[in-house]
Amino acid sequence: MTWAARSRAVEVVNRTAQSYGSGCLIAPGLVLTARHVAQPGTGRIQVRDLEGGDFAEALTIWDQSSGDITLLRIEHRNFGETVPVVRFGELVGTDPAHRPRCTTTGFPRSMRRRAGTAGAYVDDAKTVDGYVTPATGARSQRYALEIGRALPADVADWQGMSGAGLFCEGVLVGVIASVPTRLQGLLLAIPVVNLLSDDGFVRAVAEHTGMRPQLLPADLQPLLTGVPEPRLSSTYLLDPRAQVVSLTGMTHLISRIERWCHSRDGLDVAAVTGLGGTGKSRLVTEILKRLAHPPPAQPKTPPAQPWAGGFLAEHPRHTDYRMLASAHRPLLIAVDFAETRRSQILDLARAVAESREGGPAIRILLLARRHASWWPQLRRELRILHAGLVEQSFSVRPHDVWDVENPTDVYETAKSSFVERIRQLQQAGHGDSTWKQVGAADIPCVFGDDTSSSGHTTPVIYRHISALADVLTCANPEAVRRDHPLQVLLATEEDYLRRVAEALLPPQTFDAPLIRSLVTAQYLAGAGDIAQARAVVTAAFDAHHHGFGSAAPPDKRLLASWVNVLATAYPATDHSHWGAIGEPLAAVLLGEVESESGHTFVEDFLTHEALIAEQHHHALQAIARSASEQPHTTASAHRAVAAAPERLLDPALKAVTALKPDHARLWLRLLHEALLQTVAHSRSDQETRTWGLDILARARRFAVEAEDELAVQIDVLLAAGDALSDSNPQGATHDQLLEVPRAAVEINLKAGPVRRAVVALTATLHLAITVIVTLVAALEAAPAEQWIWLLVPATLGTHLTVAALYTRSRFSVNPLTVLAPPLAVLLLVVSGTHVSHSHPPPGFLPAWLMWSVLTSVGLYNLTLAAHLWFGPSKPGKGAHGLSSFDSGVTATRPETQSRKALHTVLTRLLRKSGSRRLR
Repeated sequence: MTWAARSRAVEVVNRTAQSYGSGCLIAPGLVLTARHVAQPGTGRIQVRDLEGGDFAEALTIWDQSSGDITLLRIEHRNFGETVPVVRFGELVGTDPAHRPRCTTTGFPRSMRRRAGTAGAYVDDAKTVDGYVTPATGARSQRYALEIGRALPADVADWQGMSGAGLFCEGVLVGVIASVPTRLQGLLLAIPVVNLLSDDGFVRAVAEHTGMRPQLLPADLQPLLTGVPEPRLSSTYLLDPRAQVVSLTGMTHLISRIERWCHSRDGLDVAAVTGLGGTGKSRLVTEILKRLAHPPPAQPKTPPAQPWAGGFLAEHPRHTDYRMLASAHRPLLIAVDFAETRRSQILDLARAVAESREGGPAIRILLLARRHASWWPQLRRELRILHAGLVEQSFSVRPHDVWDVENPTDVYETAKSSFVERIRQLQQAGHGDSTWKQVGAADIPCVFGDDTSSSGHTTPVIYRHISALADVLTCANPEAVRRDHPLQVLLATEEDYLRRVAEALLPPQTFDAPLIRSLVTAQYLAGAGDIAQARAVVTAAFDAHHHGFGSAAPPDKRLLASWVNVLATAYPATDHSHWGAIGEPLAAVLLGEVESESGHTFVEDFLTHEALIAEQHHHALQAIARSASEQPHTTASAHRAVAAAPERLLDPALKAVTALKPDHARLWLRLLHEALLQTVAHSRSDQETRTWGLDILARARRFAVEAEDELAVQIDVLLAAGDALSDSNPQGATHDQLLEVPRAAVEINLKAGPVRRAVVALTATLHLAITVIVTLVAALEAAPAEQWIWLLVPATLGTHLTVAALYTRSRFSVNPLTVLAPPLAVLLLVVSGTHVSHSHPPPGFLPAWLMWSVLTSVGLYNLTLAAHLWFGPSKPGKGAHGLSSFDSGVTATRPETQSRKALHTVLTRLLRKSGSRRLR
């Protein structure tokens, strides 16, 4: 945060007007300062950076006299060339325990010093840290920076601080404008949110940076992802958060989500599902923009309160989600790939629900490709946490984008948007001499015709890809001569990577195939810190040089250069060490790198010892998402799992929860076959691999039995034992491992609360009749028939035994399960027939037949009630239960006591068999 303020601090002088102050470098050659410092129109304005040197001439390109802000452009070409484009934000938190800590760097008069032998004066920079309470200057539209130490003796000594940028979490939130004369320890700043409402300022920034400024909640940045930095690459141009192409269609869906946001509930969670490329992230970006800038209020209607929010970071800097509950604005928090982030979502909902005490609304929107395998269970858990009603779910279908425009119009709109953004990027200094200036009207529709025959069934991302491919073919023809639109985009990406690598690598070390492998590995594994980044580069280097071993590892300085290249080419938008190439291109690049390596890269990379468990999870999830497009890559991943199941089976199984049912079953089947083949070839550690086969066989059965809770069942399966069961000995065949034992019966019933209550009442009545009839028979028995007293415990005991047998979802067929039900019926029929001698039943039915029918119906209801109330479908545990292991213990959800019992039984089996615990 301090670095952001210091690196952007500049001096601003107007010698004609005799004014002097500070400024903030918001982009290379672009300075934001106070108007009363620059005094535009009264003389030459000059700017000098923090390191001193010569002053550079500056021109005014935007001026706001009423707001005391001016935007300057520096004539010197290389002024501030190493400074990235600043991010703009506002402060939304109000909790005293989480007051935003801010910093500013300027050149106050109190820091003027004599320097050198000549005794000349120099202006030193002063960095000031403090806290801002956003509500302090609500009426005056000023942020008040409260400084607790190192205050000047006189207010006049602050002179020169005006124009300095005020930063919070590295985001520019204001510009220092004045100092209160009657209150010590305060600096007043103009919030930049006031500037972003000015179209002239927004256009000026976009023209000189290549990107329209976006407003972020600055004090929430440790929890959220940022916007991507502008660069001339296919990944950036297609990124929905870059807002290159505006959202088309989805008007009905946007209205529904906005109504849900404006509902009266304080906290609520909903899901948005849709295929990849249908526009889920772009939809959320559009809704965030609309909520942040509500339409003007109607007469006699209070104005709508602007919203804030963003996408939750996968790797937040900290996990104190309670600060979200202190926002003074309504919040919309989106979670991408929600099906893979269940624990983080629960932590977020729990913290916000426990910390909220009234206040503005908070909405959590979960984005996923499908919801059948994770949303029903997560919704129940969120309700338990009191995270709102959790009733809404929205679906994005491919044809939703065409409700206003036809596919041709969407293509033309996207093409014009890409042309304009590329022009802005070129003007901001991106690209090189190979890029030409083109107009949208001059670009022929070549790849756009490829998607015209698919009508309204093609995801909108493919329209954008076709439009961008046509634009790039004309703008950079030397680099993108390809026959497929994705190949055109990938060629542009590689041209961008070449420019970055050649600028950062030592001379004569650029290796295009190696860079492709490194970028692929970067996408697969990710890196939370520099150590994980080094591990990725090392593993990718070894996998790229498959067959040569690790006898010649890369030079440490070259390894560091590669890490720097990847982090520079794809900077992180959250708090990881780096980002990654965009997913549409990543899948193509992954397939090409795998083919070029002879189908060894993925297997070698995944099994490399340098990677940690989190990176294994990240990589296998990425491969699973591209499984349908890259079958050869999937096969390599399965071979890697078979080679190291103790490390890779867990993430490989959890990856299926994001897949469609058919794709999930195929993924599990191929995993099973790969591991079975490994066992058949008698490789080492047979125990581990046979354990893996046992786990896979059960997981495949779960995928068939209860696919809507596959995520929970696999979680229980992996966490509960991870042991080699006695039911699947080493050397078991493929068919033996897959089939459910023939001597077993599977039962898994569902029932609503009404049916449960009726069944329970009927079962209770049957038990009452059983006790009453057997007691009456015993009391009326003759002295010679006192043996009938034995029927009282025997009849009740057999009925309860039968009910207990049916509580489990699976039981073995044996003499007890075969003989117990008819014996229970027979014993009650004997008692009932004996009672009928003294109390004959009405009608013409024989007593034995009537009691046989009544007993059979009652016993059925008793067993059904036992299964529904005490078995895998018991209340509060979901509609489906987890099939029991061969030990006979049933598990439902990870939090239940059944899971602990299952863990205990499996541990006992593990000790009995002498196997080692694998997890």
